Order: sequence, then structure tokens, then C-alpha cells
Amino acid sequence: FLENIVESEVFQMIQTVFNELSPSCREVYQLSLHGKSHEEISQLLDISINTVKKHKNNANHYMRERLKLYFACYFSMY
Repeated sequence: FLENIVESEVFQMIQTVFNELSPSCREVYQLSLHGKSHEEISQLLDISINTVKKHKNNANHYMRERLKLYFACYFSMY
């Protein structure tokens, strides 16, 4: 039971942080999560491959830092 609660709360944290990303970073990241390659994303969104990489890098960095904060606060309560 407790595992389900923790899993649900962690999922909510990830979703909250994901929704904080800029629309362009979020779109690129979402396409990547759906298995699209850099080249496919580049063509779909009419942006350069370097821009795709930059958006993914920015998203990864932002989410990593924000989730560290969330998890530190969350697990300090237990």
C-alpha cells in the first residue's frame, strides 16, 4: 500500500517538473521519450539537430536539478 502511495507521489513530482519545462523543450523531450531520433525530431519540428540536442540537454539538466530538490524535501519528511 505504501509503495503505491510513494509511486504515485513520485510520478506527480516528475509530471510537475516536466510541465515546468518550456513548451519547446517539453515537445522535444516528449518526442524523444516516444522513441524519435534527433533527426526525426529535427524534421518534424523544422529545427536543427543541434537545437534538438540543446533542448534535450536543457530539459535533462533542469529536471535533474528540480527533482533533486523535490526528493530531498520529500525524503527528509520520512
